[in-house]
Amino acid sequence: MLLTVSLLLGALVGGTGVAQAYPSMMLPFAAGQTWYVCQGYNGSITHPGQPWLDVTTYSGRGSSGCYGGENAAAGGQIVSPADGTATTWDAAHGGVCVTFDGGGSFIVYHLLNRVGNGRVARGQQLGTVAPAGQALNGGYAHAHLEMHSGGCGSAMVPFSGGARFECAPDMTYSGQVNQWAGQALTRNCDPQSGSPIGHVDDIRGLTGGGVWIRGWVMDPDVKTQPTSLHVYLDGPAGSGAPGKNLGLANFDRPDVAAAYPGSSADHGFNSGFMGVAPGNHTLYIYGINVDGTAGSNVLLGQVAVSVPGTATGSPLGNGDAVTGAIAASKVAGWAFDPDTPQTAVEIHAYVDGAAGTGARGLSLGRASTSRPDVAKAYPAAGPNHGFDTAVTGLSPGPHTIFLYAINEAGGGENPLIGIMTATSPSGSPVGHLDAVSDAGAAIRISGWAVDPDL
Repeated sequence: MLLTVSLLLGALVGGTGVAQAYPSMMLPFAAGQTWYVCQGYNGSITHPGQPWLDVTTYSGRGSSGCYGGENAAAGGQIVSPADGTATTWDAAHGGVCVTFDGGGSFIVYHLLNRVGNGRVARGQQLGTVAPAGQALNGGYAHAHLEMHSGGCGSAMVPFSGGARFECAPDMTYSGQVNQWAGQALTRNCDPQSGSPIGHVDDIRGLTGGGVWIRGWVMDPDVKTQPTSLHVYLDGPAGSGAPGKNLGLANFDRPDVAAAYPGSSADHGFNSGFMGVAPGNHTLYIYGINVDGTAGSNVLLGQVAVSVPGTATGSPLGNGDAVTGAIAASKVAGWAFDPDTPQTAVEIHAYVDGAAGTGARGLSLGRASTSRPDVAKAYPAAGPNHGFDTAVTGLSPGPHTIFLYAINEAGGGENPLIGIMTATSPSGSPVGHLDAVSDAGAAIRISGWAVDPDL
């Protein structure tokens, strides 16, 4: 039976989240400080119907919200939650907007000594909190925080899901009056237990009906355990949109381990899937909460992607199977060019990224082994269009292989024919000691061992 590329999509996860991809965001305070929400979402003073937060260093709350300790936060340092570009925003209110490199924007009001327009780094000072009665702060020193789904002034979203601050609760919006008022927020802690955190770093549509996704996700309850990634096409989870389980995000990300003490590095995803129709699509990418832990599934990003169509005359084919081996992955499949159906086409492989992303590429030679199933489905092509070979030079661990059939002649291009994931073992022996017993003048031991290199 001829194997063709298909994508079985179904309902995988529930829940919704914010409608954008955002960077990982630190709390915007000086290291080691604790601030408190004095007026929360849907606040009765100046926040009705809005997901805004007013924060101060004063732990008490007067009967009217932030009043009491009016100057406690004056001079407090406010920093950028992530890398981005700073812009003066509503100067009368002492505002600064930071448009993040990873998507979305953050606005803070009621500051003095504001940073100038231009690039800012994560943790760089944006300004200091104005004393009571300055920067139109209503008579109390505080910082007003907003999150926007796109650029400055775009739709506002709560500090929840993918827009959640590190070390803070998942601050969802329920419509409750003054929601989250009194909540303490401390910087430089580990992420609290709860829902996964992460980021979508890159996404690309690929000729041949494929999509490539790269980023990271981690469940802070189990920081040394990989988390699963699910993707929905053209609709969020629960909407009836088709979904796909991309498996565990277990690629090496030492930057994540460095940013979150106590976590392992195996939280990256560098994956993809096929079977997507040409055209413009929206992907909903979810980090899946590990079973038995606090929290819920989180939308890491709602990201637009354009999948190019395949030109007439391009090769046909499919990657059928992949097997991890020491320093390699064996891949098998078939391909031929309908313009020259009797000629064996060349197969190229790219490791941990699609062609054009900077990933390492190599030629696997020509697809010329016997595949009678191909001849049965395409009589003009004949059987000699199979391949079963190794992608070499792989480090131990998981890898994603992108396979391309190279256009031989006539019209067409080099289409993607497979996205395949396999793990290369380390090469060290594995085994188990089953039993130890007394045998008179000797000791009897039993068990097993195998060296995956042999």
